[in-house]
Amino acid sequence: MIYDRSFCSTISGKEKSILFSQMSEMVEVSRTSALELHNQLDEYKEKSRRELADMQRQLKEKNLEVEKSRLTTMRMQDEVMTHKFTDNF
Repeated sequence: MIYDRSFCSTISGKEKSILFSQMSEMVEVSRTSALELHNQLDEYKEKSRRELADMQRQLKEKNLEVEKSRLTTMRMQDEVMTHKFTDNF
């Protein structure tokens, strides 16, 4: 930020007070906005973490279903092969 001493010396005390008040208000609005954004980011991160954990749980369940189906298919293939073998003799 550029500081212009000549400008500051040409404004009155009342104007300086008004400018200081306006700057203070802008700083407060900026600080409040930054805090809101930080809170929103924290909420987004927490929501994303929960969603990821839920997706991981669903994936685990689906993998278990696939493994059960694979084992069932293998058992059925073994039964078919056993019946074919015994039927031929």
